[in-house]
Parts: sequence; structure tokens; C-alpha cells
Amino acid sequence: MNLAVVDMGSNSLHLQVVNPAGETLHVARASVRLGDLDQGRLRAGPMDAAAQALAGFQRLSREHGAELRVISATAAVRDCSNPQDLAQRLSPLNLDLEVLSGDDEGKLIFLGACAALKLESALVIDLGGRSTEFALGRKGQLEEVLSLNIGHITASQVPMPERIAWCREQMSGAAAFFARDLPPVVLTAGTSLTIGRMALMASGAIPPGNPKHPVQGLQVTRSDLEVMVAQILRSDDLASIEGMDPRRLDTLHAGALALGCAVEGMITETFILSRSAMREGLVARALQGVLCPAS
Repeated sequence: MNLAVVDMGSNSLHLQVVNPAGETLHVARASVRLGDLDQGRLRAGPMDAAAQALAGFQRLSREHGAELRVISATAAVRDCSNPQDLAQRLSPLNLDLEVLSGDDEGKLIFLGACAALKLESALVIDLGGRSTEFALGRKGQLEEVLSLNIGHITASQVPMPERIAWCREQMSGAAAFFARDLPPVVLTAGTSLTIGRMALMASGAIPPGNPKHPVQGLQVTRSDLEVMVAQILRSDDLASIEGMDPRRLDTLHAGALALGCAVEGMITETFILSRSAMREGLVARALQGVLCPAS
């Protein structure tokens, strides 16, 4: 039987269906913004939207010979005070809700990104809606995982100019990876991929005109990334910047600020972009029973 997995992120839900060999048969995405909490609680609207999207994911899974049984949730559900309300909405669908710790999220992201890019050593940085994970491994062995409570949604909820100091404080743990000899640095998740794509378009490395141009495995230089982050932070009209994803207009300024804080002290001249991360890690865990522990 084929396999279906769902990554329930703070911004979007992602479905991936694969065959027993791990070959992708179908992917789907639904943006529901679960991570936009109301005084620490999941809001009814996004929960209802998530349940509706998951019912659709179940139908798609069955059409591709798989049965969706478990939903793997990250920071939005991890942080909220009412996960039972979400579980109740999923009960009619006979779906189990797995709430991943920050460490397990980082391990899965590392596993998925490195497998897709065929890297044995990497520092993978996943800037999500409510958390940012750093996972460092060498020669196939995961060495360090760090999960910080900052993402593009939470940063966007802090008004300017306080947002600048807030991002620096919340991202201060990233200094553990500054001024160190690092393996290739990989950026995953939508905010970083959008900014990376915009930087590549601005530099002429990829053609303009397509905000969904594939970026898997492409490299963006530090200088081009820094120039684009600065342009985003200065801009009063983000929609006019080539490569801008309109779905991220309300959080990209905050996301760029958070990304800049995350990487500013890292000794690397290039960053590798990867769409493959959590979902691919979930697939590998299910098919292979793989989840390498941090030493």
C-alpha cells in the first residue's frame, strides 16, 4: 500500500503521497494559518479550515492508493493551550494528531533536506511560522538541534520598531552557530525560499516573471541574500519586487528580519535552497524507521 503523510505547519498543511519505494505520487498544500493564535489559543476559523483541508487530503490519498491516518503537527499546536479542540475536529475523520517536539521537528527536517540534496553534512535552517529549527550534522550523524520560538507569523505580530530588538533577542540562540567551521548551510521553508528566489532573480541567476520558479538545490550567495533582505526591509511596496509571493505580503518583512538575524554571523559564502524538508523526513521515518538521535 502507498503512504500518505501530512506536515501540519503553523502557516500551511502539506500532503505527500509516495509509493513503497519512496517515489512521490502526489503533493498538495492548503494555507490555513493555524499559527495565528488568539491569546495562546488556536482560533476556530483556521481549525475548521484545517479539518476541511484534511478531509480533502484523505480523499486525495485514497485516490492514490494510500490511507491517511496520522497528522504531524509542529509549533502552532505545540504552543497552543487548546490542542484538544483541534483533536476534536479531527475525530470524525479518524485522524490521530501527533505533536512533534522542537527537537524532533529539527531531526525530521534535517533528515528530509539532506536526503533530497544528497548531503551527508549540513546545517539546515527551517524558518517557519512560529519556530525556527537549526539542525547540524556531519557524515550522516546529527550532532545538534536547536529550536527557537520565533517565526515569520510571530515576528509579524510585533509592531515596528520594537520588532527589530524582539527578533534579535528571540534569534540570539543562533549565535551558537556563528564564527564556526560549518558544513553547507541549507535554507528551507516558504519564507526563506521566497527570499532566496527573489535574490536569485535580482542577481539574474534565474529569469524573472515567475514567482514559483523552482529553486530546489539552487545556491544563493551571502551577498545577494543580504542585498535582498535589506531591500525587503526598506521597501514600502513589497508586491513590486520581482519574485514576491503575494501569499506572504503580510509577513515577509518580519520573515526577512528574522532570517537576517539567523544567519548574520555564520561563516559561509553561499546558502543552498531546499523545498524538501519536513514532509520528506516524515516519509523517510515511516518507510525506513529512521530518526537519527542527536548525540
